[in-house]
Amino acid sequence: MKYEFFDPQSSDPCKVIFHHNDFHLVPMHFHAAIEVNYVFSGREDWVTVNGQRYRPQAGDTLVINSNVPHAFTPAGDRQAYDSLTLIYPYQRLMALYPPLAHHVFALRPTQSTVRTADSQLQAAFTQMRAVHDHQPDRLLGRLQMRALGYAILSTLLQAPVLQAGQPRQLTTADSQLLAQCITDLNCNLAAPLDNSTIAAQHHISVSKLTHLFHTEMGQSVQTYIRQQRLAQAYDLLMTQHKPVGVIADLVGFPNEKAFITAFRSIYHVTPFRYRHQMSR
Repeated sequence: MKYEFFDPQSSDPCKVIFHHNDFHLVPMHFHAAIEVNYVFSGREDWVTVNGQRYRPQAGDTLVINSNVPHAFTPAGDRQAYDSLTLIYPYQRLMALYPPLAHHVFALRPTQSTVRTADSQLQAAFTQMRAVHDHQPDRLLGRLQMRALGYAILSTLLQAPVLQAGQPRQLTTADSQLLAQCITDLNCNLAAPLDNSTIAAQHHISVSKLTHLFHTEMGQSVQTYIRQQRLAQAYDLLMTQHKPVGVIADLVGFPNEKAFITAFRSIYHVTPFRYRHQMSR
């Protein structure tokens, strides 16, 4: 399950999302924002960042730089966990701290520096959770969340994990082409989507298309499409009572068997069983 305490507005530094046993696929994606993930307890699902896989556990912090592709994949053992995600819009950060234009974060789980992270940082995460769980006054809670969001940002900007480097920018022609391809694919998942058709729609060669996805997203075009279809299927399974075969058709799988096989490869159970488990 996923809990969003509030949506960011002009005076809020970040979006705050609390997770509790959020066992579902988040396909490869990127956004113009710095994402901070902290695990309060248990072990999260697998996180893939720039082709490297991590499985954060209690006390781990993971910072994902702006426009860096990343994905969350369910782990087979489904260990219970509670975690927090903060999403800081990059343009807002640049206005607050222009030196970020020449710096990137290098914070990764499983490193000793993460497990013994700055006590101020861990205290701020814990306070955010306390506000979420126990603050009855929503307006006061919003003010407290805002202050803690800035405190966490300030701590990160002073940490040794902020290193000189060039953030990934989506200003090149290839990046803009990729963004357009992704937008079109996500709007047409129910349709047959082979590489030749996609390439023709965007007036590029198949080799150009495949190279673009491998270079920018770290995966093939068809892997990206399959993950997006499975993510959409998950939402339909959890929110609607349609038969599995109907859902398979709605998200673009050729038949129910192909959908079940793909679903099991990610969630380690059939969609029938998964729907039953999550409804209990």
